[in-house]
Amino acid sequence: MIRGRLTLFVILLLSSCVATSQRVDPFGAVPDDFSVDLTILSRPEGDQADRRTSRIMLEPDGSLRYMAKRGIGPNTIPPLIRRLDREQMARVWDSAARLGLTNPAEADVDADVRRVKPPSRRGCVWLLVLTGNEDRWNFMRSASGTDQPDAAIVAFGRELGALAWAPDRGTRLAAVEPVRWDYGPDPWAAYKGATSEPVLVAKAVTQPPPAPKPAPKVEPLPPPRWPLDIRRVEVSWLRTHEDLPSMDICLTQLIRFDQDGHRLTAPSRKRGGVELSINDINGAGGATFEPSAMWLIQQRIL
Repeated sequence: MIRGRLTLFVILLLSSCVATSQRVDPFGAVPDDFSVDLTILSRPEGDQADRRTSRIMLEPDGSLRYMAKRGIGPNTIPPLIRRLDREQMARVWDSAARLGLTNPAEADVDADVRRVKPPSRRGCVWLLVLTGNEDRWNFMRSASGTDQPDAAIVAFGRELGALAWAPDRGTRLAAVEPVRWDYGPDPWAAYKGATSEPVLVAKAVTQPPPAPKPAPKVEPLPPPRWPLDIRRVEVSWLRTHEDLPSMDICLTQLIRFDQDGHRLTAPSRKRGGVELSINDINGAGGATFEPSAMWLIQQRIL
């Protein structure tokens, strides 16, 4: 079984309309050039996602980029986190519209947001740039101390952060060992005897720290012995999320191999060999893989 770590791929949906009636795009309100560029400059760094220095970029094709790191600024290009589909892009546009952020007339005077400096003391600066319908507009908001710069922009930024899997950091509680009070078998013994000498009736006893457990011994996996006879190839996401698309396109994607019986290798010529999908290989009961063929599958589906 092969588990591929998938970071991104593009889904192309080809549809044809046989009926004569014209179909209406339910997400047609979203401009084709809709994009978002958000920079949060915060000092000091806070626990909440909207109180950390970070960059969020949403591109017209749905590519969502995110980075939270001290010292970054408006010129930083964050790495790709995920790709939003058309419905998710529509929800982002609808949220921006409901918060009053899609009207260029309500935006600030155009300025060079890439030259804005972070706050010198406690506070934050928010730089929001949006594009749509061949227009571009921006918002610049700042606040001092622990105040929020603007409720609408903060709500919109937190929604983008949730889509980029950037939740607030959890608060860790210190583990405190309770104190045990041991009164002995008879806590009233001090009042029953004839002696007037003081009797110790209570003692605080701290629990000893638990003995460390030995780390389990992990035997290293032996290197594979090529060629490998693989009966079935499986592809799955490294982590799960309800918004992740289906694996079907990876299973049907055609990859060119050189095939000798059941043995597969990378093609020796640019247009040589045969085109097989993972479903084709599994349908034939598997194959014998050379290292080059395994490397080719990993490159094509990553």
